[in-house]
Formats: sequence, C-alpha cells, structure tokens
Amino acid sequence: MKMKIIDIISFFILFIECLNAINVNLIVFSFYNYSDIYPIIKREFNNYSKLNNLNIDLNFILFSEKNTTLGRDYYASTIDLLLKKKSKKYDLYVFDSLYTRRYSPYLIDLKEWISKEHLDLYISGDATKICIYNDKWVGLPIFIKYMVLYSNISYLKKYNKNIPLSWDELLETGNYILQKEQQLNNNNIIGYNGFFPKDENTMCSLYQLIYSYRDNKNSSFPELISQNSINALNMMKDIRNTLSSNEIFKSDESFNSKILLDNTILFSNYWDIYGIPNYNITTFPGRNKDLNGSCLRGFNIGISKYISNDKKKASLEVLKFITSEKVQKNIIIKKFHVYTGLTSLYDDDEVCLYIDCQLIKKVQSINTPSFITNNYDAYSVKVINLFHKFLDGNLSAYDTLTKINDITKIYYFSITSNLFSLVIFISFMIAFFLILFSTVIICIPKFKPYFKFLSKDLWIIYIIGSLSLICSEVSKFGRMTLFKCHLCQAMLTVGYTMIMIPLLYKLIINFPQVNKYSEWIKCRKNFFIYTIIFIEILLNILLFISPFTLKNIYNENSRNFSKCKLIETFGRFILWCQVSTKVIIYLCIIFLLFLEWNIKETSNDIRAFTINMGLDGVLLLLFLILSFISINSYVIYYSLHTCVILLFIITNHTYIFIIRIWFYASNKEKTMEDKLVDKLFNNNNNSQAVDVLKTFEIDDPEHDNKTSKSLNKLPIQYEIRYLFIIVL
Repeated sequence: MKMKIIDIISFFILFIECLNAINVNLIVFSFYNYSDIYPIIKREFNNYSKLNNLNIDLNFILFSEKNTTLGRDYYASTIDLLLKKKSKKYDLYVFDSLYTRRYSPYLIDLKEWISKEHLDLYISGDATKICIYNDKWVGLPIFIKYMVLYSNISYLKKYNKNIPLSWDELLETGNYILQKEQQLNNNNIIGYNGFFPKDENTMCSLYQLIYSYRDNKNSSFPELISQNSINALNMMKDIRNTLSSNEIFKSDESFNSKILLDNTILFSNYWDIYGIPNYNITTFPGRNKDLNGSCLRGFNIGISKYISNDKKKASLEVLKFITSEKVQKNIIIKKFHVYTGLTSLYDDDEVCLYIDCQLIKKVQSINTPSFITNNYDAYSVKVINLFHKFLDGNLSAYDTLTKINDITKIYYFSITSNLFSLVIFISFMIAFFLILFSTVIICIPKFKPYFKFLSKDLWIIYIIGSLSLICSEVSKFGRMTLFKCHLCQAMLTVGYTMIMIPLLYKLIINFPQVNKYSEWIKCRKNFFIYTIIFIEILLNILLFISPFTLKNIYNENSRNFSKCKLIETFGRFILWCQVSTKVIIYLCIIFLLFLEWNIKETSNDIRAFTINMGLDGVLLLLFLILSFISINSYVIYYSLHTCVILLFIITNHTYIFIIRIWFYASNKEKTMEDKLVDKLFNNNNNSQAVDVLKTFEIDDPEHDNKTSKSLNKLPIQYEIRYLFIIVL
C-alpha cells in the first residue's frame, strides 16, 4: 500500500513536470539523404534535457524530398511567410545558408544571447562566411557541405597520371586519357561534367571557378569584369569542348550522381559525399597549383525573434546542444561523415578516421553571392540563364560577365557616362564662373545704373542663390549617398528661395499704393528676407527626422541606378511644404508684376522680370513633373533634371546680366534722328507724331531712378526693339 502511494506521488510529480516543460518546435527541410540526423538529435537532446532537469521538450517538423514534392524552394517560401507574419508556431528554424541575409531581420542575434566562449568555437572557420550578415550572428551551422573534385583512381593509375592541381593539368590529363581510351573503343567515358544544371548548383560551380582564378591565395574574389574572370570562363569552355559536351555540362544532380556511381566519368565536380568507390576526393583545381576554390554551403539553425524570452532561452539550450563539440563529433561526423563548422575537431585523430581532415585544411572556400541582393533567387536565375547562353555560344565571356555584373551594379551619373553628361558638367562650370563674375559687374560704377532696381545686397543674395542651384546639380555627379540626397535638396530649395526673395521684397515695397504692409516690410528688410530663408533651412533640417533613403532602381534591359526617395509620411509632408512655399512665392511675384506693370520708373525691369518669370514658370512646372514621374534610365533621369536647372539659371542670368546691359548700351548715344524727334517734341508742331511717340516710354539708365523720358526713336524702330525684348 505504501509503495502504491509512492508510485502515485512519483507519477503525479512526473505529470506536473511534463505540464511545466517548455516545448521547443524546430522546423527543418532535409535533403542529400540527411533526414535521419534530426530524429537522432531529438532523441539525444530530450535525454540530455531529462538528465539535466532542463524541462525542455524538443519536437521537430521535417520537410524532406520523401514527404513533399514541392522541394526546397517551397520550404524557403514557407519559412519566409511564417517569419514575415511574426508567427510563434516554430521556435527554431533550420535553413540553407543561401538565405542568411533573407532571414536575418526575423532571427535573433546570437551574439547577444549566447556565450562568447561558444561563439569562439566557430569564429575561426567557414561558419563566419555563412552565418554572419551585417555583423549579426544569424545562426550556427549544423553541418557544412563543399564542392570537391572527384578523380577516377583506376584511369589515373592505368596511365600513370596524377590528380590535377590546376585547370591546365586537368585539361591535359583528361585529353590524354580520353584519346587513349577512344583508341581502345571506349567511347562511354566522360572527361569532365562541369556541373552547370539549371539550378543553384550552377551558381556554386561558376563562382568557385572564377574564385580559383584570383591572383594569389590571399586575393579576394576577382572583379567580374576582369581578365582573370574572362580567362576562367574561356578555360571552362575549352574543357567542355575537349572533354565533354554541352548536354553533360547542363545535366542535373541525378545524372551526375549516377555517372559517379557507374564509374563512367574521369573528373567530376560534385558535392562531398562519403563512400563513392574508386574515386579520390580533392580540392577543386585552380589557375595554378597554389590556388583552388570550393563552393561552401551550410545548413544553419537560428532562433525566431518573435517568441517569448522563456522560449528563446529554451531554444538556446537546444541550439547550444546541437552545435556542441560532443554532438558535432559523435553524430554529425562519426555517424554521417559530413563536415562541421568546428575547425578544432579537424586536429582530432579520431575525427580524421571518419572524414578527410587534410582536405578541409587545404580547401579555399567561397560562398555564393547570396548577400549581394535581397532577392537572391531572382538574381541566381538571371545569372544561370546568362551563363547557359555563354555555354551555347550566344554570348562571349566578356559580354556574359558584363551582363552578370549589370544585374546588381548600381550606375551613377558622371562625366564619363557619355558625351552629353560631360557637356552638362562643363556647362555648369562655365555658368558657375560667369555668375561669380557677375558680382564684379554690379560693383563697376559704369554698370550701376543697369542694376538700380535691386540694391547691391539683394543682388548678392540673388547670385548666391544661383550658385547654390548649380552646386545642387553638380552634387548629382558621382555615386549617390544619403548625405548627397540631403545636401542636394537643401541647396536646391534654399537656392531657389534666395533667387526669388529679393524680387518679392522689391515688388512689395514698390507697390503702387501706399500701405502699411509695404512700409512695415521696407523698414524690416533683413528680418523679412532672412526669416524666409531661415524657414527654408529649418524645413531641410526637419527632413533629418524622416530622412531620405536610397532606392535602387533595377531594370531588366537597362542599367540600374539609385535615386533619393522619401518613404515616411512626415518626410513627404515636409517636401510638400517646400513645394507649396515655392509655388506661393512664385504666384505672389506674378501677381505683383501684373499690378506694377505700368509704373514708368521701373517699367523696363518689370518687363524683364516678367519674361524671366514666364520662362521660370514653365521650367518649374517641368521640374515638378520630372520629379514625380518614373524614369528607368539613369542617364535620362539625371540629364533631364540637370538640364532643367541649367536652363533656369542660364535664362535668368543671361537676360538680367547680359542682354539688358547690351540693349541699354546700344541705345546710349542719340542719333541725329533722335535729336530731330526731340525737337518735334519740344516745338509740339506735330501733334499726331507726338501722340504716337508718347506711347513708347523707357527709363534712361543714366538718369535718376525716379525720372523717365519719352523714347527718341521712330515708332517702327521702337516696335522692332520691343518685339526683340519679348522674344528674349
């Protein structure tokens, strides 16, 4: 009876513990016949949890090629959907290292949760290449796979040949053995497989090939558009033409595994697999004997950032167990003969009985460019299609690499983009120095009468505004940055304001009727001008609260480029405020010009600025249209924007500072005909002529700005000159 009570109590305690246990759910997709790893891991961890009273129960959901026909792409999309929805259904995710960047925003940074001692176990190996993105440890590898070279030992021994260490040796050895075998009527042997099927394996084979052609062992991945990369592709085509065929080069995984098992291939590029008879596994060949390249893939485990802290801590115990030295050695290596991210184990003699430790110590690994873009799947499809066109002979090596480079390369507007961009840049430089020179003109006594409409300080503000506009467009040359986005916007908006405010001020104080507002502004000239400029500067400062972002515009058939965009609502609101203030200032100026059209003292200046404002209105409208329409060519996009601003500056400055002076200077001296007309006015003998002549009046720049006189020209000549001004 007493024993029964004890049993009941024990059962009750065990039941309570089961209720209190934290369930950790792991989701995984397994291929390469490694699905048996996870049931073993589950069993071992749950036993470990009980022994150490962790109260954690591990469960896993397995997607494999046995229970789903949709494959790894479906699994990747499923994981993506779960994480984007912030699902708490699963705690741990096992994922292909291809998607480290893709899943990074949704998984915790292990650096903040796991001990430094545990992370240091992986810091010196290939784990850093596949587990870290933007200095964040997204996961840790459960195991790692490498692409390697399989060499048929039977044929090499038969012809007394060594395993090739370079591509030249592979081509020479393969060609020699194939010729000898063909003489023996053995036409079934394949020299080399290439392994460029229409899937992700092509990316690995291609990038390890290019990596094997870098300058030296310590060199980084070669530039795609470089002679090294071109030589790599041309070498592979030579090997294809000599040792294989296009069909074999494009064959899938099942065919490549079959020819290995059938012993019908001399050299094969394939993933490391334990126990393939009659083949020796070595590193991939290189440009020379000191170089090699091997594509690296890992299967990482990461923890969801959306689960509770208790779940995170429990999941962390599972992750530490799976990536511990004991599990990596006894399960990953000894039971399944696959490679680990724990490099310290490759110095363990017992480990080296199960895997080739020397191979891993020699291998020079390279990861596929999965970090290069957010949508790596789309990128890889484009690269694969382009490389297949190269294999088919439709593209040269240079064209293939250029098109691959263009998929992700961001182009920018520069003086080397084309001849037109160089012309625009030179035009801006000429305009810049001409505007600087105009500051000298307004200070020359001879020309002062031509600029009496605005005071000297107002002309200086106007000139600084013009220079600011030029600088805003020159900043668009070269690579765009966030700093350039804000700088360009600030110089553009402040510059436009500084051009318009002096004119607005003059028109307000020159209002035909005396009013208190004009008098108030006239008495507070500096306050009025600098307050408006300060408001514009303040609006640009507020943009830093909701700053610009660089949006990359990717194009299928043209070059990619970046442009500045305001994504957040507050930033767009500030932008609309800036646009609205410009439009209001412009409309106020137009309205005041209309009211002051008939003031004789300033009639020439009013007419000159009216023409300018008419042109400015067209250009301002065009600029706003260009800012809001979608243009997918970076050359057209930047050329149109810069041309509009350049025209704005040139039309304003040319008319105000050049044409007006020339016009006044050409009419400075009176002709004999002028004197005759003056005499007619003085004698008042011909009333009809006087009436006609009185309709044409213009200020004389040599007199005081409050005086005017009748034009001393024949009517037809005045008509011609007046029409000339209008056209300009």
